[in-house]
Amino acid sequence: MNRDPYAPIAELYDFEHEGFQEDIPLYQALARRTGGVVLEVGCGSGRITTALGQAGLRVIGVDPSPVLLERARQRAAGLGTV
Repeated sequence: MNRDPYAPIAELYDFEHEGFQEDIPLYQALARRTGGVVLEVGCGSGRITTALGQAGLRVIGVDPSPVLLERARQRAAGLGTV
């Protein structure tokens, strides 16, 4: 059986870090150093992925949780970063 362990808590997943923004500049600076597309492995609900997209960087987020990946898609669509 291949169940998504995040499915039961997906709606609560972001509460812990939603307001935390202090790490975003670090990730943006690191991403800019690549000079190309950034791959975020384990993107969860897309907090960092969408912040990189809003900064004008091309980023692809992957996650083994279909529920969290859908939340990341919705977040990106809501911000216009898709």
